[in-house]
Amino acid sequence: MTDRNGRDSTSYSWGKHYDPTLEKYLDEVRRIPRATPDQQDKLMLLAKRGDARARLMLIKVNLSLVVSIAKASDTHILPLPDLINEGNIGLVDAIDKFDPVRKGATFKSYASVRIHGSIYDAIRRYGRTVRIARKVVEDMKMVQNGHPHPTEDGRLQDHEFANQLGISLERLNLIREARQPYLQLDEPIYNQDETVLRHETIVDENAIDPSKHADIAIKCAAISHSFRHLSREEYSVICMHFGLNGHGQHSNEEIGQILSVTGSRICQIKKSALAKLRKALIRTGIQDEI
Repeated sequence: MTDRNGRDSTSYSWGKHYDPTLEKYLDEVRRIPRATPDQQDKLMLLAKRGDARARLMLIKVNLSLVVSIAKASDTHILPLPDLINEGNIGLVDAIDKFDPVRKGATFKSYASVRIHGSIYDAIRRYGRTVRIARKVVEDMKMVQNGHPHPTEDGRLQDHEFANQLGISLERLNLIREARQPYLQLDEPIYNQDETVLRHETIVDENAIDPSKHADIAIKCAAISHSFRHLSREEYSVICMHFGLNGHGQHSNEEIGQILSVTGSRICQIKKSALAKLRKALIRTGIQDEI
């Protein structure tokens, strides 16, 4: 099925990523034989009499209509598969409410209105955290489908485009802002080898590399283990000198006053403690890395 520009209206990939599930569905829709208006009228009469098979066939032969309308209604606020799902709901609603006896619009015209309405309502309800008025959704579509006519110098200013559309420049800017697409963290990204979710591709620039984090953890564990070789006095001096375990950093004289010994004695204790720590770390094989 082709649109007025000669393109296949049922062939589509959402965003920049190929969606095999969507393409498979569209391919199945393309394979469904089309029904003439008379055939659809007969199916409708049978469906209204309770024929479940006729009702199902009526839905199937109009799936391409839903795809065509969903693609034409695409404002990049909701993914195309979601628009198709909502359009299918509108199609079923149209079948349930259409009166084949009453003269007037054809079922295709009636269904198109119902499908459009279901899709636009979905865009308003689910497309944004803040709901968008239906008039705004229609304006977004108008701006998207607008074809600016360049001026004599080949350029077109925003205010000239707004005048062509019959809206103010301020409203044009608001509509463009509302049309900005958003990213879903759980949106699948397809490639030749695998399928990943978008949040799995987002890198935290401030995060520590897992291998480095593991390396740091190993070294910290080795240092903590080496403290077991120190006496209680040596342990206290090292902690106060380097500001460990909640202690503030202290000079030798300050530590000496706390422990009631001289500063030179603290220097000796510290030197002995460091030698023990160094020996313990050498045995672990990481001394040269610290």
